[in-house]
Amino acid sequence: MIRTLALITLAGVLAACTQAPPPTTFDDVTKHADVHLSKQLHWSRGGPGEQQIRDHINTTLQRPLRVEDAVQIALLNNRQLQATYEDLGISQAELLQAGLLKNPTFSASLLPGVDGTGSPKIGLELTYDFIDALFVGVRQRMAALALDAAKARVTAAVLAHALEARIAFYDYQAAEQLLELQQLHLDAARVSNEASQKLFDAGNITRLALMSDRASLSRAKLAFSEAQTMLTERRERVNRALGLWGVAAGTWRADGRLLPLPQDDIALSRIEGRAIEHSLQLAELRAEAAAAHGQRDLAQWSAWFTDIEAGVEAEQEDTRAWHVGPTVTLQIPIFDQGQARNAVAEARLRSVMQRYTAAAVTIRSTVRIARDHYVAARARATHTRDVLVPTQNEVLKEAQLQYNAMQVGLFQLLDARRDVTEAGATYITSLRDYWLARAQLEHLLAGGNGSAGMTTDTPSRPSSASPNAEGRH
Repeated sequence: MIRTLALITLAGVLAACTQAPPPTTFDDVTKHADVHLSKQLHWSRGGPGEQQIRDHINTTLQRPLRVEDAVQIALLNNRQLQATYEDLGISQAELLQAGLLKNPTFSASLLPGVDGTGSPKIGLELTYDFIDALFVGVRQRMAALALDAAKARVTAAVLAHALEARIAFYDYQAAEQLLELQQLHLDAARVSNEASQKLFDAGNITRLALMSDRASLSRAKLAFSEAQTMLTERRERVNRALGLWGVAAGTWRADGRLLPLPQDDIALSRIEGRAIEHSLQLAELRAEAAAAHGQRDLAQWSAWFTDIEAGVEAEQEDTRAWHVGPTVTLQIPIFDQGQARNAVAEARLRSVMQRYTAAAVTIRSTVRIARDHYVAARARATHTRDVLVPTQNEVLKEAQLQYNAMQVGLFQLLDARRDVTEAGATYITSLRDYWLARAQLEHLLAGGNGSAGMTTDTPSRPSSASPNAEGRH
């Protein structure tokens, strides 16, 4: 309920910002983010609403963060994303510029007589490049297509940044849980080492068994240190994604553990077709192709109709009589008939069409891989949760019973506990991999680019190597 009220409050704050971006550009981006991410966007351009946004972010950071909180903060606070939004402002201004006519050209001359006799000759001329006016509609259409491409590109950047924040947060949660398990593994190694020392002092185990336990303790300490370093690195990745620094970067907390496997599953029917239909990369390339087609047509026409200026000229003779008449200035296409410009335009059109086809092939392949990763990750997480972890718990339970009955020794019990810890680490890793695979697949189905990968290093896991049991009975 609190988070719902916070979201409603945030929506009101964003609506209250007075210096809103042009609705024809940024609104399309915000609608896509609302539909596919259920998140609010804000283009930071100054105004009284900026402080309200900052207050909302600070308030959210005061409570334990969930993954959706982290994604929302990343979309509001990351400066790299704000810089990307400015591409919309540039394209919007270029569209406005494309609709403007060229200014007319005015020239004047004053030619006094060389010998100083007679009245000076005065010339006035006003000309205008009317070919520019004929092509203004074509320029506007191409600028509008460039704006469409920019909107697709910026929207894709929003999705990619949301994915980056989501992946970073999942990685951090997993690293935090694995550090807890690594602490349990280290505690067990210390207990085992202390027991080995006592048994060795009593002459009940060999020196080899004692040294093996000490080596296991050393490995556990190193693994714990690596897990601490990994957690720090994962936290910094979250800080970068969320645009946090200073006190805020060191004080935020994650809310709980990784979410368990959900009951619902992503619909996998027509997965390639859905990715193609929603692909923002293909939308950008379609706009580029249409613009390249228009540029080719413009190059063909402008080869013959270029720099044609028409106007009126007035000239005063010595008799102070004015002569007024039309004037025309044009280039004669003798040497340069536009062949090179036409070739460039044709090559650019062919290039963008080839890139479109290549991108479509890549998207289909990428979404198939993402689907397979998702299915496999869910299967692994399910098997680990339903089979491996319960089995290891049963082994520990039986080991505890037999230890109580003095049928097994302390080391066998510690080994069973270590195996339970290892199974828990396996489940955390598989659960993290599931959420990463799901996030990547949802990203592609929302129209995101496949280049926004989800590669991640595997955090340190408790070592499965148990101490050498030789002589420990």
